[in-house]
Amino acid sequence: MIHLIKLSVGPKDVAQLAAIQARRAREEPPLRHHTRMAPKRAAELTSGGSIYWVVAGFVQVRQRVLEVREDEWDDGSTCCGLVLDPALVPVAARPVKP
Repeated sequence: MIHLIKLSVGPKDVAQLAAIQARRAREEPPLRHHTRMAPKRAAELTSGGSIYWVVAGFVQVRQRVLEVREDEWDDGSTCCGLVLDPALVPVAARPVKP
């Protein structure tokens, strides 16, 4: 099992991240995070791996990755879609440099 660390760009706190994700899940289910490159070890990521979100300079929450799929950006170009469990699980906050 492997994990990813991703910067949450925009939200100032975990509550804002949760609100943004709830809106996205309603408007375009399932809840996904788009990224340019597909993870090379996708099978290990989906077998219990998580995204650890860096919010305001600290790793504060994690989310399980359920599926890795080919997806599209809004402009139609291809990308990778990481399908996420909607539950944000709090973790012990630790600082992370960009």
